Formats: sequence, structure tokens, C-alpha cells
Amino acid sequence: MVPSEIHTGAVATAPRGDFWMGYVPMRGSSGVPDLPMKQAIQNGLYNAVNESITAITPMCSTGNCTWPLYSSLSVCASVNDVSSLLTKTPVPGNVSAMIGGVTDFNVTLPNGAYLLAGQFVLNITTLPSINAQGFSVPLSNHTLSFANEPYIENTTMVNSFIIYRKSINTASETFGAMEILLRWCVNTYNSSTVAGTPTTNITSTSNSVLTANGTTLQLVNGTWSNSSGSGWEMYNQTRYGQLVLPSSNPVDKSNYTVDGAANYALTGFMKGVFKGTYITGFGSTYSTDTAMSLSNALWNAPYTANISGALTEADQDKMQLDGVRNATNNIAVSMTNNLRTRPFWGSPATGTPYNPQSYVHVQWGWLTFLLTLLVSSFAFLLATIIKSKRAKVDIIRSSALAAMCGLSEESKGFMGPIELNGKDGTLEKAGNLRVRLMGGDGGNGIGKGWTLKSAG
Repeated sequence: MVPSEIHTGAVATAPRGDFWMGYVPMRGSSGVPDLPMKQAIQNGLYNAVNESITAITPMCSTGNCTWPLYSSLSVCASVNDVSSLLTKTPVPGNVSAMIGGVTDFNVTLPNGAYLLAGQFVLNITTLPSINAQGFSVPLSNHTLSFANEPYIENTTMVNSFIIYRKSINTASETFGAMEILLRWCVNTYNSSTVAGTPTTNITSTSNSVLTANGTTLQLVNGTWSNSSGSGWEMYNQTRYGQLVLPSSNPVDKSNYTVDGAANYALTGFMKGVFKGTYITGFGSTYSTDTAMSLSNALWNAPYTANISGALTEADQDKMQLDGVRNATNNIAVSMTNNLRTRPFWGSPATGTPYNPQSYVHVQWGWLTFLLTLLVSSFAFLLATIIKSKRAKVDIIRSSALAAMCGLSEESKGFMGPIELNGKDGTLEKAGNLRVRLMGGDGGNGIGKGWTLKSAG
């Protein structure tokens, strides 16, 4: 079955999102993302860390469809290993004993992210987007490994750091650190459906920003003073302006927009998601769901792999990095699927549906053996005929009637009349009859041919 005929009345659509403005204003805060987006974030967070969420599938009513390249507003995730930047500071032995003694070091990154000594084996830190002077700074201001990413100061929605103890089942106190970045992007997709099985792949990603305009009022820790005294001052910031992103698809001239107020609400919410600790030992506990999810990503796979054989440190590092990358990407894909399925927030990409047609596809290579066998059999038969003809040998027929007619008079006399019911002993006589095949006239004068003559 192959698609060959275009079906004009069928449906072939792939969801996509052009803009996002889903947030709920709240008194005294920047607001929160609307319920569908919060659910998408939680779905990604609670998904099994060893499984991957896939892109939403297109709709194809005939089971065979193709689409041109199309783009959509998306969320992209990146995770880098920054363990080489860690600093370990030992704590005095008596203090270590007082605080549990699971970890005997304070472990820090240059930007202030930390893991405290004691029973802490994991800490997720999202540093504040306010500097020491109390002014707002980009969310990416604390990055250690993504500084060279284009437009990171405009597109970042959360930039977090994980510091963790590599193994919680051994006495070795080695530590790792990762940097997580979730940001706005525009993905270009290639989709197709063949025999009812859909496939969607990302062909390119754009992080460019055309404009980041607009202003949002924020209360920051600035002060003013004059002869009358001092007090708080409201600063007008441009950090959370409307984002307009282009696609990397050359045939897509659309722009993709993120509302400034909705973006502000989302980034504030994500700061609360990407934080938490895991305390092990007596009374072990997780402080957030994110800490629980990333703990599973860090330690479940290495622990299982180590049961069947020794796990090298390099293998463990790779498994832990891959686990956190998959867990973080699940959140990004779940959020992107939500962006693409918003009603009225983006027109779907239209594809071409096909009707399946039946064809017989002959692969001649598979018929070679049969053709060879047929030709060989014909050649063998032809050679037999020619050789028999040259030797002047009559062909013996396989018919039983010919054998009966060829009996000599002597053999016929021995058999006597033949009764079909065999009551006269015909079968016993036939069983005792011995004959031989003789060529020529067989001595009976009936001419050239074959004769069955009694052998005695």
C-alpha cells in the first residue's frame, strides 16, 4: 500500500502556536501562568525520568499525509556540566558531627549557588534576578556556561543550578554540578504520517529576537534621600517587554510573539519550580517535587546499572547528565505541546492527505532462483529427449495400462481371466508373477517395442 492519489476531502493538519499570553493577574504579584500551562509544566516534571515526552502528533484522516516544513513558538532546554567550577570547603569535624555528617563540605559555584554540609546531598538554586544594588538584571545574569548563547538575556525563562553528591550509597564525597537553561525559541518541524504512523522531527531551532520592547513596572530595592528624609522608589524597567522571535525556516515569514506580562508571570513561577533540596540519612526528605524528580534522574539509573556490574565514574557522570537532560527536556516538550494546541493562538499547518493505493511491486532479484530452476528443468528435459532420440531408445510411458498390454502371451496365460473383485485369486497370482522388460520384438513377433516377459 503506497500513497499516490491526493484526497481532496480529507484532513491533514499539524498544530502550531503563533503567540502566547496565558497568565492570570494576581493582586500583589506579577501573576501566575494560566492553568493549562501550569499543568503542562507539572506533566513534564512528573513524567518518568527514564522516558521521553514526544512532540504532539499531527492529524491525518487518511493515514498517509505529508507536510511542508512548518514552525511554532516553542520552549527549548539545555543542560551543561559545570562540575569543574566547584569549590569544596571542609567544615570542622565537630560541626560536621552536629549537622549529621553525611557531607563534610560546603560546596559552591562562583555565582553563589551552593550545597551545605550535613545531610544535604542535593540543592537546586535559582539565583535572584536582582543585583546587589537592588536593580533588576536579566535572568541569565548568573550563567556560567551559556554566556555566548545569542539573545540569552531576552529569551531566558529560568536559569538554575544543581549541586549534588555524585553517589549517596558510598563513602566517597565527590560532587557534581549542572546548569539548566529553559528559554523561548522557535522550532521548525518536519512531519509525515505513513500507514497511520506519525513522525515529527525538529529540523532547526531559532533563538533570535527581532524586538524586546515594552515596559513593566517593578518595585526594586532602590532608595532615595533628600533633606526631607528617605524612602522607596519605583523604577521603570524594560526587562520584561514583549518578545518577537523569527523562524529559521526560509519559507516561513511569520513572527512569533510572547506577551510581556505573561512572560513576567511565567518566569516568576518557574523560579519557584526550580528550587529545592534533598536531605538523606535519618529523616531523609525532599523539599520540592523538582528535587524529587531530579534526584531520580541523578541516582536511579546509576544505582540500577551498578547492581549488575561495576560502574565507572565516567559512565556514572554520563548517565547522570543524560538523566537530568531528559527530565528537563520533558518539561520543555510538554510546555511546547501546550503552546501548539492553544485554540485560536495559532493556525495549524496544512498538509497533503493521500488515498492508499494497492500496487504489486515485483523485485526481480527474489525471482532469480525460481527462474533458474525453471530454465534448468527445461534444459534437462530437452537434453533427455535429444539423447534418447539419438540412442534410438523408446521412451517408457508411466501409464499402468501400457504395462498390462505389454504382457507376453505366456504371462497372460499364467494370470488367466482377470476379475475386478479379486475372488478368483488374481491378486495372489499377480504377487507371484515375475517379469522382465525386453526390447525389440521380445521374441513374440509383435514387432519393435517393449514387452514384459515372465522371468520364470
